[in-house]
Amino acid sequence: MIVHRVQVVDSTNLHLMNMARKGAPSWTVVLADVQTGGLGRAGRTWWSPPGGLYMSVLIRPEGGIRNQSRLPILASLAVLDAMGEPLLEAVRVKWPNDILLEGKKLAGILVSSRMEGAFIPWVVTGFGLNLTRSGQMVPEELEGRLAFFEDISPGISREDLAEAILKEFQRLQICLEDDRAWTDAIKRWTARAAWDTPYLHREGQKETEGVPVRLALDGGLVLRTEKGEVTVHSGEITQASQTLESRR
Repeated sequence: MIVHRVQVVDSTNLHLMNMARKGAPSWTVVLADVQTGGLGRAGRTWWSPPGGLYMSVLIRPEGGIRNQSRLPILASLAVLDAMGEPLLEAVRVKWPNDILLEGKKLAGILVSSRMEGAFIPWVVTGFGLNLTRSGQMVPEELEGRLAFFEDISPGISREDLAEAILKEFQRLQICLEDDRAWTDAIKRWTARAAWDTPYLHREGQKETEGVPVRLALDGGLVLRTEKGEVTVHSGEITQASQTLESRR
């Protein structure tokens, strides 16, 4: 494992993707103090002031990436495992990869890959964790929506947490090939997931409201809707109550 530590970068994912295109080996890591253009899902940005953990990991197996849809689940599980039991009791995970504290976002994950036809030679997985506020003014649009590790673990070490996440994420890579290990990962992820909350799934112009009931074997989310069960694999998912409130 090769770790590149940088003070300021536009995005650890973009930086590492550029390195991947130039042949960087598997398990190359970029760890930044600050991101000026951190990436979130669905084209959003990730607020990345000093005091957070911003890290991206390159995976490049010899035979390419199989079962890429499992990676967001495995990445969020790696964060949960790295936190350990005392912290774990306070958090929940929301499909596909958000980690929540009392319903507020504590951490997020973004998976970026390269496609060569049907072949995926490598994948970059980015981790963004809110560790401390560091006296920074939270942007107005994020006010009341973020949680910080300092609220449940004052003095948490960024270096120790990063090392633990990398160790757990590397250990979980067997789940990309081993279906039995993947089934066990689903069970452990499910035990920490936020269920029984109505969600609105949006993909393009299509919207589906339902209650999450379980993970599909391919890593998708099964929603119970008025028309029966529906499995979603991509798109945006938010709490239905929050979405309805924003429309008023």
